[in-house]
Amino acid sequence: MHNKIISSLSFFLMLCIITTASAAPPNVLKITPENGKQDVDPKTNKIIIVFDQNMNRRSWSVTGGGDHYPELNGKMRWTSARTFMIPVKLKPDHDYVFGINSKSYKNFKSHKDEAVEPVVVRFRTAKAGGNTSQAKQVQEDVVSAGVTSQGVAGNASNVNAPKIVTITPAIGDEDVDPNLKEIIVTFDKPMTGGRSMTGGGVTFPEIKKIYWRDAKTFVAEVELFEDHEYRFGVNSKSHRNFRGKNGVSVEPTLVTFKTRKGRAGEVVRKMPTEPPKVVSITPEDGSQGVDPNTKEIVITFDQPMSGGRSVTGGGDAFPEINGQLQWRDEKTFVMPVKLKANHTYQFGVNSPSHQNFKSRYGKPVQWRRVSFKTRGFNQAEIDEHEIAIGSLKILSAVEQKEAWRKLGELMETQYSYRDRMGIKWAEMCESMAGEVTAARPAELLVEKMRWLLSHARDMHLGIAYEGKRSGTSISYPKHNSNVNWVLSQLSEQENHARKVISAKTPDGFGYIWVGSLSGNLSATENGFYEALRRFKDAPGVILDLRSNGGGDEILGRKIAGCFIKGQLAYAKNISVNPESETGFSDVHTRYLNQNDSGPAFDGKVAVLIGGRCVSSCEALVLMMKAAPNATLIGDRTRGSSGNPQRHDVIDGIQVSLPSWQAMTMDEVCFEGEGIEPDVWVRAEADEFEDGDPVFEAGVKFLESNK
Repeated sequence: MHNKIISSLSFFLMLCIITTASAAPPNVLKITPENGKQDVDPKTNKIIIVFDQNMNRRSWSVTGGGDHYPELNGKMRWTSARTFMIPVKLKPDHDYVFGINSKSYKNFKSHKDEAVEPVVVRFRTAKAGGNTSQAKQVQEDVVSAGVTSQGVAGNASNVNAPKIVTITPAIGDEDVDPNLKEIIVTFDKPMTGGRSMTGGGVTFPEIKKIYWRDAKTFVAEVELFEDHEYRFGVNSKSHRNFRGKNGVSVEPTLVTFKTRKGRAGEVVRKMPTEPPKVVSITPEDGSQGVDPNTKEIVITFDQPMSGGRSVTGGGDAFPEINGQLQWRDEKTFVMPVKLKANHTYQFGVNSPSHQNFKSRYGKPVQWRRVSFKTRGFNQAEIDEHEIAIGSLKILSAVEQKEAWRKLGELMETQYSYRDRMGIKWAEMCESMAGEVTAARPAELLVEKMRWLLSHARDMHLGIAYEGKRSGTSISYPKHNSNVNWVLSQLSEQENHARKVISAKTPDGFGYIWVGSLSGNLSATENGFYEALRRFKDAPGVILDLRSNGGGDEILGRKIAGCFIKGQLAYAKNISVNPESETGFSDVHTRYLNQNDSGPAFDGKVAVLIGGRCVSSCEALVLMMKAAPNATLIGDRTRGSSGNPQRHDVIDGIQVSLPSWQAMTMDEVCFEGEGIEPDVWVRAEADEFEDGDPVFEAGVKFLESNK
């Protein structure tokens, strides 16, 4: 069986390679109104472009400008993976011209990044009786909407609006000197001195200084890169501060140009290709004995940054934020914090799925984890911070020793995975009790216990003080999904609940994303039913669980029950039982029943899984594994399922201990190992930056099993 799976996977990979190598660029199948038509109804309010294959729905290039460019009357958008819509407001008896891509702008691309060959579209509207208003109103911020035209016509109806006389460099110039130091915009009327130079990102010119040379001449001092496309807006829908002294704003105009390559012997700026690096972190990564009075965590990078951030992590190990996160300058990020004494902290600079620490030029910082530990407060600091002995809960040495021994007993008798890491918990706790010499605050005991329990590497194992639970372990699972990209390739998207989304593939397969089994359980349950009903006649369904961190196993049974008939065994477990000879109960089998309250689906199901599937979601994965019409595709799950129960250590301190060992139907405990897919998709993180190999494998599987 193993050899068959490997052979099938090899054939699948070979097929992918052959398909990619022979992929043709996309073509325009249909344009409405038709290209060249001479009697288009002036009441037409949208232009529709249909392509012959799935497209990259994050970009487009509708090019052109001037009075013959169709007036926008809403936001351009993809209505499906192959259909693009331009909302317009047309004039009667008027010639219109625009481009689908151009020589310089080729952002209409297939999902494999093959660009559409440029197409010039021309049509003329029919005459209309009566007076037709010639007023135009730009409805969208052309920069933020992503329109890659070479200019947007002004409002011809407002004769008092200032007009742009010249722009240097000229709109559409593709041979701009990369050493150009000034962008100059000249108007035909005296201006107020305000400005709205709109846009952002890697295509926005790097501004060094902005000023008015005189009442009609605006200057932006810039530094440009060679061989680079630039764009910015002179005003926009929401920012209109380029305004004449008569109070009328300049109509929004999109300016685009491109610099040439540097010539022999010429010194030019080149776009950085290396991602930014962390130069320093204060406190230092891995440092011990950090002053608990530290007020800031400071991260410094080696190049100018975009201003975004992704400080990742959570739980008790994540530093408490005590103010506004901010950039001190373009390379220095500051986190105001309030730290606890004798505490281990951990956070991430970016993560596999959150990468908003980026350079100004769009390159993300390589994900890294940062950890440090604070020292304990000394007596002088306790007095200084007015944490008087009377205001702290102080435990005597006898009470601390008793607490350590109680923890050791609980770990040996009530913790289901006590043997997994090979730690002799009672001995370790006895050793910690031996180090106690004097009365200490209860918080310090809790922190020491948390440190010891962290060696179990069990995300379900926690400790609580005065009712507040803290985890003892943080893990960063392998990232194997890009749900945003997936949804960009699909049509008819519907959000049924906060954690349930459905859409349809171009081949008619249903796609259902279930992001959690926690929160509003009723909303998630009903949302899933709504989603599945949409696809009752579909040839197959993709159930995407890759972002699901678990929650309620009963909800998982209701979901999986829609895909089976009768009753199926799906998992086994043993539970702690201190009274038994082994310390555990007999093996218990868990069953899944057909869900008569939800919609039934008996077609093929591709279940997408990976390292973020954890806890009760792993139970749902086992349910789907038992379903005869379902196939698991992707990577192994996290391998963490505990059914934790709380136990008292000492007054005010409790531990939350996993109470069972979760098993597959083969009675194999999968803690720390995870559940393997039926079809492996081994892909690197960078393959999910602009795609999703696991989703594509799911589609291929359904196509081959229709």
